[in-house]
Amino acid sequence: MVKFREDAMRKAGGIIALIAGVFAVIAAIFTLLIGGTASAFEAKGADTVVMLGWGGVAFSFLTIVLGAVCITATSRWPAFLLIVCSLAGAVLGGTLVAIFMALALAGGVLGVFGKGAAPAAAVVALAVALGAGSAERAVAQSRTVDVIDFLVDRDDMVGQSVTITGCRFGAATDSQVLCSAGAQGSVSIESKTLNREDLRRALRQCSDFTAFASVACGGSVTGTVTKGPFGFRLTKAAIGWRPSP
Repeated sequence: MVKFREDAMRKAGGIIALIAGVFAVIAAIFTLLIGGTASAFEAKGADTVVMLGWGGVAFSFLTIVLGAVCITATSRWPAFLLIVCSLAGAVLGGTLVAIFMALALAGGVLGVFGKGAAPAAAVVALAVALGAGSAERAVAQSRTVDVIDFLVDRDDMVGQSVTITGCRFGAATDSQVLCSAGAQGSVSIESKTLNREDLRRALRQCSDFTAFASVACGGSVTGTVTKGPFGFRLTKAAIGWRPSP
């Protein structure tokens, strides 16, 4: 009777992991799409998002395989491997994938420990899902906007991480670098917290007002939007320079 219950719980855990793996694949593909779009706009960190997407695809497919094996397995080893795979997928697959890896983790726990593990598995899955949800909200605060859209909507972006595209950099000093939209206005970038190499390049190549017309002084910038006595400013920023022709 005990053996039957263990087999039933292992089968149930495998089914949960199998379903979670399928949805995780969809989440990983969506992550890849986000990364690809960000790369097209030369956004900072786009390559990292793409890598997370591929990691999510790999671990999601592995979760599907292990979940299927758990359904018919007579030992606990596939469930042990499923736990390891789900934890690795949650860390290396990105936020969206981590949500479904929480369900796969619950399935692995059920497969290893049986019926008595059901409450613990539910608690673990909930904790991982809540952590992933918090990270997802943080990611949602990061957005990519054109420099004109930023000038219009910047009041709504204070405190957020923003990537501004279509910049023409110039008038660089040791206190600020300007991302210009031409006669429409400009965005001030704090030099003190700007990436050191980006500041060095800006001071050397984009230090006067003629730099705004230079191809070498174009690109995007990613930073945190702040508002002070001198207006809006990007802090802790990094510049994505336009490739030289």
